[in-house]
Amino acid sequence: MISNKPFKLKEAIKADLQTISKMEFDVINADDFYHPIIRFIFLAFITLCSVTLIDIGIVNLTGIYNKSQFISHMKQMGLSLMVLTLFATVFIYPYVQFARFAKKRLIIGPFFNKKLRQLFVLFCSLYGVFVFIGINIISDKQSLLYDSEGMLFVQAFSFIPTIIISAFIQGMELQRLGLGSIIEVVNGFLSRLQHQSVINK
Repeated sequence: MISNKPFKLKEAIKADLQTISKMEFDVINADDFYHPIIRFIFLAFITLCSVTLIDIGIVNLTGIYNKSQFISHMKQMGLSLMVLTLFATVFIYPYVQFARFAKKRLIIGPFFNKKLRQLFVLFCSLYGVFVFIGINIISDKQSLLYDSEGMLFVQAFSFIPTIIISAFIQGMELQRLGLGSIIEVVNGFLSRLQHQSVINK
């Protein structure tokens, strides 16, 4: 396993780039292609729903949560989170596929998977903070959202800044570790996969 030392990481990245450039991709089974994506969507949806429910429970302990809107909020939460999760997956799925492929084939595989998990934890933590703030806002009886589609506001209020902040922090982390070139590995993988692999239906 490689460490966080920039020199070792750069050497590993160079080696992996050479490995990918010479690699011949076999036919990819449909299950192997779609399974990690479906698994990611399910995990992300369940995790974000759980975070939202925990925040509702915490706010409810203060006695200010509008319980009469709970069922409506659950419907709004389920619909909005499903849409937002599917939307995010469009951008994230290449990295999920790469993480699965690289885990046992490339030197940086375990390291990349570790960073991907850390990013997911960071995203969920930030999301939880913004959801908590949003629920407090719609629970205020003076708020225009008190008896309305407030949970839709909460999801938009939470998801957008969470994505922006997570992307910013991840970018800073890549720069700190000198890992800007790790994107070359991902792009090299995706480029060769696009030209050489076929999904076995």
